[in-house]
Amino acid sequence: MADRNWKATGTGQFDLAANWEENAIVATGDKVYFRKGTQSVTSGLDQSTVSPLDFSVLKGYSGNIAITGTPLKFAAITGVLRFEGQGTAKNYIGTLNGIAEAYVFDAANLDFEGNITELFLQKGNVHVRWATCSKVFIGYEKGILTDVNVLFEDDASITELYQYGGTVEAWAAITDAIVSGGKLTHKGDQAARKITRLRIFAPGVVDYRAITGPDELLIGPRGLFDASANENAIVIGAAIMDEKSQMDLRNGRANITFGSGGLRLQGVAFPYFDKGRVLTNVAGT
Repeated sequence: MADRNWKATGTGQFDLAANWEENAIVATGDKVYFRKGTQSVTSGLDQSTVSPLDFSVLKGYSGNIAITGTPLKFAAITGVLRFEGQGTAKNYIGTLNGIAEAYVFDAANLDFEGNITELFLQKGNVHVRWATCSKVFIGYEKGILTDVNVLFEDDASITELYQYGGTVEAWAAITDAIVSGGKLTHKGDQAARKITRLRIFAPGVVDYRAITGPDELLIGPRGLFDASANENAIVIGAAIMDEKSQMDLRNGRANITFGSGGLRLQGVAFPYFDKGRVLTNVAGT
């Protein structure tokens, strides 16, 4: 295990020893740092036999990783990926076998390819594809995050999503989502790409456009489930609306079916429907 510090000034070749302060290329178990400089990584991108422990792009570095659009790809990053670089072009990082933890504190434009066990997003524009994410935390400290934009492609999947702020567009399947800030727009275009269990708390908003509804939906006080832009005949397995929660189904273009759990109101809640929309199995209202 060793530290490797990027110092390149004339060429962006990742696997050139002269581009590292230690005059040695990155090997499995190393800690990789981009601390300063402007030279982007542009070649030597296939590192699929190498698994660094940590990979850090820090604020003093203003270049970009894999600026050509092909990912800098490792076998895995077994420890922590930390990204707070200042480069303005696209950064593209991939792995064959995954990243243990990834922290994005700032990223003008960052693409991930490959599985991530825990992903923490605070600021920037982030694109996730061909990945299975076990846990995703977006604005993982309340009140901090307002300026992250995240896109999860349909070839990604998420087991647990915790959103405290920011803007998220997801085409991916999500098993459990808790949205307590920001806006999540879900556009799953296949039945398997739905949110299985969805909980919304103020000031969180979910713009739900997926082809079918969640199996379980809980809307907490002042949370908003907005399906007014959804043109599909969605099925919601069971829904509970707490005091002062909101559900907007006023599109009127397709019918809504609630499953055996029905739609239940707890206290004074605000479901909005229009006469063009047929609701089935509304219970406990």
